Amino acid sequence: MSLTTDKSVGLKALLNHFDADYSNLMAFGDAENDTGMLKAAEVGVAMANSQPAILELTDYHTDTNENDGVAQFVNKYFAK
Repeated sequence: MSLTTDKSVGLKALLNHFDADYSNLMAFGDAENDTGMLKAAEVGVAMANSQPAILELTDYHTDTNENDGVAQFVNKYFAK
């Protein structure tokens, strides 16, 4: 990946296309290359198998991909 960009740049373009902003974004990640989007998103979620820095970065955590962590989190989050 380019040193001058990260995943948040692509997500910003997508959000702009749909006339939305980062307050409408929930992002899931596990590695250093996810840092930008996890910081930018209204809800940034670290997977259980995340690198330690990603776990420290996020307020929300969920199970691994193999254990349907995204589905688990979304179901709990929107059940509120």
